[in-house]
Amino acid sequence: MATTRNKRKKREGRPARPFKWVLPIVGGRIRAARLAKGLIGKDVSAQTGLTEQAVLKWERGEVGIPLDRLFEVADYTGMPIGEFVNDIVKGRNDDQTMQDIVRSTSEMIRLWQAIPVDQRSHLLAVIRSAAEG
Repeated sequence: MATTRNKRKKREGRPARPFKWVLPIVGGRIRAARLAKGLIGKDVSAQTGLTEQAVLKWERGEVGIPLDRLFEVADYTGMPIGEFVNDIVKGRNDDQTMQDIVRSTSEMIRLWQAIPVDQRSHLLAVIRSAAEG
């Protein structure tokens, strides 16, 4: 009980977090980048010097990732830093939508890895063409 009271006391006087809805989006993208490299949570935690639990909390969107740590994750996974925050649109912040995005991203990564390497560049060209309209 004292822990809950202390947490409440720490939040008093601080502004509300209007962008908390962004956390699951960025977290899902961290997870997707990790999976795309074939990494497990322990790999990222070892690289960042934090616990695996902290990394999992980022991925689930339970806590925000400090910017310096996001740069470390980007460097380690080979994902450009902007990819973690690009195209975030306010209004698409309900939990179900975020779960759908993470699920779809994970499925796309799994399917991509199943495609023979020599066919990936052709498929990527088709995807680029479709995205650019």
